[in-house]
Amino acid sequence: MKYLINNIIYDSHQGLLYRDNIGDAIKLTTTLNRLLLVLVQNNGEILDRETLLSRVWDEHNQVASDNNLNSSISVLRRHLSSFCEDEIITTIPKVGIKLNAQLQLLSSELNHDVQQKEPQEILLNEPHKAAVIEETPKEKVQTVKKKSYILNNRFIELALVVIIIFCLLYLFKSYFFATRTEYPEVGRIDQCSIRYINSYHKPDTTTISFTDLQNQLTRLNIDCKKPATLFYYNVGIVTNDKNLYDNFLFLSYCPNTPKDSTTVSCENFYVK
Repeated sequence: MKYLINNIIYDSHQGLLYRDNIGDAIKLTTTLNRLLLVLVQNNGEILDRETLLSRVWDEHNQVASDNNLNSSISVLRRHLSSFCEDEIITTIPKVGIKLNAQLQLLSSELNHDVQQKEPQEILLNEPHKAAVIEETPKEKVQTVKKKSYILNNRFIELALVVIIIFCLLYLFKSYFFATRTEYPEVGRIDQCSIRYINSYHKPDTTTISFTDLQNQLTRLNIDCKKPATLFYYNVGIVTNDKNLYDNFLFLSYCPNTPKDSTTVSCENFYVK
């Protein structure tokens, strides 16, 4: 479904935001796309935080938190402001969040144009009906053979496409996953198992400061009182660069799930 939000085109099916040229579109993440769609479907209405957390995170088995909601709203505002200066998403303190925009459904307009074109095409085809001559048996046989030849070619083309896709997937799997190893555990903080992401690097993990890491967890409201796995990546350790401006930290907090559960929802953080 496509919407026109002020002068911005929003394709909810593909999760795209653009104005005139789709080649310059901004691709939204799955979570951001769900959040924007809920706001669009309730344009002009104030949605409380509990409703947004439930519809965007809880209903999709993802970790719901105020930190996630605040971060996602901030990113959406930044994306929308890159197309127009109007403040489309408004936060009403202690009440909720509201999308206040001039909203138009574009898909219905496209369907209307198609309905207008169909009668014209029928009228254009009317004069040709009188010129249709009944085919002879020989011409019918040739037509059947031609259709059969085209059908066989299509099957061959489809088979070739399937084979090519299979080969590409095999090469992709062989290249990216053949030599990958499990992320090693470098320590524990309370009940959190700290695992360093080092599939393609050999960093000096002895330089990891667990005190600084625990301070970051406290600042990000990450609870290590419950069993969880924390994946950790620090650019400064990989590059051995002491420049604080290049010291980017990535954390992925994954709560442990019961053995009978196959779904694990992880919460990602980027810290500079």
